[in-house]
Amino acid sequence: MDELDSESYDGQELSSLDLRGAVLSGKEFVSCRIEHCDFTEADLSRSVFEDCRFVSCNFSNPNIRGSRLAGSVFEECKLVGLNFGACDQLVFDAEFLGCRFSSCNFSELKMKGAKIKDCRLEACYFQNTYLAGATFDGSQFDGVLFHECDLTRSSFRKASGYSIDPRVNKVEKAVFGLPDALGLLGCFGIKLESPGDD
Repeated sequence: MDELDSESYDGQELSSLDLRGAVLSGKEFVSCRIEHCDFTEADLSRSVFEDCRFVSCNFSNPNIRGSRLAGSVFEECKLVGLNFGACDQLVFDAEFLGCRFSSCNFSELKMKGAKIKDCRLEACYFQNTYLAGATFDGSQFDGVLFHECDLTRSSFRKASGYSIDPRVNKVEKAVFGLPDALGLLGCFGIKLESPGDD
């Protein structure tokens, strides 16, 4: 395991660090570029990540309770088992590009204008999540729950696999593309036929 001995890092580039199981609780990272690092089961509780960019990092089951994500970008990262709702609720501002999520929980978060673009999300939960103006363009969904979410003016252009019940989610002025927008009708139990179907 590689070591990060300082309490704070400012403007640094951290690359190819093996931080599996590392205790990084309470550390502060500002304007850092963090590439190809493995945070599997690391303790990131109460850590601060401000204006950082994570590229091709592995976040499998880390402890992020009380951590702060402010203006940070995750690019082509693997994110497994993260409960983002346990993060600092006063500031949660993160952008996800080309990431793969599995069994992550975004419930109870305020994510106005969030960007989750060209990502793959499997078995994730958005419950009572404020997602007004959020962008999910180009993302793929598999077994993802949206329940009592505010998706007003959100965008699902070129997204696929989502199933959103408009009876329990706010979808006013949201943008969906065909044919995947049919995922809004699954809750009604109706059968759709193409012209010419017998």
